[in-house]
Formats: sequence, C-alpha cells, structure tokens
Amino acid sequence: MTSQIVRSLNEAVPNFVSFNDSQIDQTPWERVNDVEVIQPGEDGNPTEALVTEASLFSLLRSFIAHASNTSLMGSAFLENNPMAIQDIAEIDQAFRPLALNIPSWVPIPSLGRARRARQRLQRTLSVWEHALDKSEGGRDPGVEWSDLDDVSPLMLRSRQLWAEAGVSPEDRAASDMALLFALNSNASPLSFWLLLRILAHGDDLVSRIRTETAPFVNASQPPPLLQGMSEPSQLKIDAKKLSSSCPLLKSCYLEALRLHSAPLSLRHVHSDCILPDGHGSIGDEKRDLTKGYLLKRGDWVAVPHSIHHTDPRLYRAAANFEPERFMVTSKAESSSPEAPNMSSVDQRSFRPFGSGVGMCPGRLFAETQVLAVVASLLALWNFEPIDAKEGRDGVKGGRWRIPRHVQGDSVFRPESDIRVRIRRREISPSPLS
Repeated sequence: MTSQIVRSLNEAVPNFVSFNDSQIDQTPWERVNDVEVIQPGEDGNPTEALVTEASLFSLLRSFIAHASNTSLMGSAFLENNPMAIQDIAEIDQAFRPLALNIPSWVPIPSLGRARRARQRLQRTLSVWEHALDKSEGGRDPGVEWSDLDDVSPLMLRSRQLWAEAGVSPEDRAASDMALLFALNSNASPLSFWLLLRILAHGDDLVSRIRTETAPFVNASQPPPLLQGMSEPSQLKIDAKKLSSSCPLLKSCYLEALRLHSAPLSLRHVHSDCILPDGHGSIGDEKRDLTKGYLLKRGDWVAVPHSIHHTDPRLYRAAANFEPERFMVTSKAESSSPEAPNMSSVDQRSFRPFGSGVGMCPGRLFAETQVLAVVASLLALWNFEPIDAKEGRDGVKGGRWRIPRHVQGDSVFRPESDIRVRIRRREISPSPLS
C-alpha cells in the first residue's frame, strides 16, 4: 500500500495545480475547489510566471484523497463517484455525534448531512463490491467498471476473504467505509497542519527542510519537447528515508501531531488499582486517595492524550511550535574529536497513536504518507499567504495565520481555511538523453 501511495504522489505532486481556468483542463482535485489563475502582470502577480490562488486545506484534502483513494480502490471508483470524497468529509465533520448514534431530532445540522453522506457512501461501495464480484468471477461488470485492474492487492484480498466467509457485498461495503474513513480523516488535516506550521515558522525552516529532504525527494525538470512548452517536473520519492534520515522533518511532524491532535485511548480495568494523579507518588501503606484515583474492576478509562501533550510541566513553551523539540544531538561514533554531531529523534513520553496493544496499527503508514506529501510539495512548489487587506480569508499583515481547531476524528480540522498563492519552483533542467 505504501509503495502505491508513493507512486501516486510521484505522478500527482508535479501537477498539484494545473494553472488552467477551464474546469475541463483542471485536475480532479482543482475542479471541486475555488481555484483562480492569475496571469503574469495581473494584480498580485508581478512575476512572469503563472500563479494559482486556492484555499489550502480544501485543495490539500482533495489532492490527498485522490492520491490515496485511487491507490486503494482503483481509478474507476472516483471516476464513477466523484462526490465520495465530499461524503467522507461530511462524515468527518460530525464523526463524534454520528458514532454516539445521537437521535436525528437533536438539532445538529452537520449530523443530518453526515447521515445522508454515510448512506450515499454505503450505496456507492456496495455497487463497487458487486462490480468486483463480477470482475473477479469472469463476468462483465459493466462499461463504467470495465477497468478494475488497478484495485490494490489489499482490497482484492479483503474481498476474497469476506466472500469466502459468505459476507454479502452490502456488508463488505460497511467494512470498506471504515477503511476509507481511516485513510482520509486524519492524513489530510495532519498534512495541512504540518505544511502550514513549516511555512509559518519562516523561510529559514523551509530552506532547512528542503535541504534535508532533497536527497530523498529527487525533483528534476525534463527539457521542453517544443520551444516555449515546458514539461511538468518529475519526482522520485524515497519514503523510507524521509522517515529514517530526516530528523528535522520528523521532529516537525511530531510537533504538529502534539499541537493539532486529540487522540483518545480506552482501557478496561481488570482489577482494582489506584492511579497517581501526577503530583507525587502514593504511599504503599497509606494509599491516600486524595492523591490519586481509585479505579474499580470492570471500569472503563478514557485517556485524552492531548492533556498530556500540552502539559507545560512536560513541554517547555507547550503552546508554541518548536521544530526541534523532539531532536537530540550526539557525537558520531568515531575516535576523532572533530567527528560531526549526529541528529536523531526521541519521542520520549509522547504517544500520539496510543500505546500497548491498542496502539494504532496504521501509524507507520500515516507517518510515511504525511512526510512524503509535505516534503514533495515543498520540493516543487512555493506557497505564500494572501494578505487579508485584499479581501481574502488569508492572513493579517501579510503573515501566516494559524486557524483555530474544530474537533475531528483524532486530528483537529481548521475552523477556517487559508487562502494562498501557489507558484512552481524553478528546478534545474535535466540533461537531454
């Protein structure tokens, strides 16, 4: 699955924006967003290059959804159901009340929209499962589903196991929906927060990230086929190295998780115990309950990790984004006193994906995807905020603005979007072969 996402990003990131006004010529993720192309010399674009204005979170969410969902479900799924991404977003906006099965008569507007989106997505996935059954059984699935060759091995194997167990396509669709939601609900907002935090911290951090990741995000510019007609840049991402060999990027990723996620762990108490309150130890003999909490056998305990992640006793300037917070530096193993310092990442007590047997099984995939998205976008594109005085919902005084939080699944969504201008970075042309 990871290799499929990386291949998809290698193809999609060079076309993050198309600089086309016509929706016919735009990418699928541009068509559903408010993008505007500014020609050279027009107001706000004194350069000789094309510029696209867009709402960063909306564009990024659609872009990541197309890349990841196509890698998982195959291209025909979104081609036949272009609104599936919007349905997933509607479900995410009311995930908590939807999961709690709050009655429809409770006046929560987003809850009604989420229920309708869930029904549409269930029907969509049922049709897709029926088409897979026909295709795998050697029958004609119909013209619209004639190309299912790029469905991921994960989904094909899952369909096979469910079918062998006698599970109907409609019931399999419910399992597919859970997987799609997990794939989309956290990676998009986390990529947004990480990219925004890096950009907002300043040009120095952006430059350092680009330098650190350059060996593992190989960007090149093919020579033009015809005079005056440039080809899109080419990209080759080494996702494993981004995670293992880029401590600054990895530290920024953990810091964005610390500030912009609210994971919740549930634990079942198997025997009576006293939990210290964090302000001193409990004596073995006195067991003073004023200094702790008595947990009875059979209780369920909810652990909101965001309280720990923003505790000023554990994190210096806990409300601030500090890019190097999780970095540690040590001398390289060498007898030479001039041996260079080596940087690595230490999470210490930071547990954004839970711990123990309940730790999120998709944590490594999520990390790989987010690091690859952000590093590749920074490699090929320049982003700048739009000044609020121009009447856009961007920044005040020409500086980046960090939106307030809105509750999502585990990662917060931004309360409002950020309007940005996007320009293609100049990449050195590749030599003619």
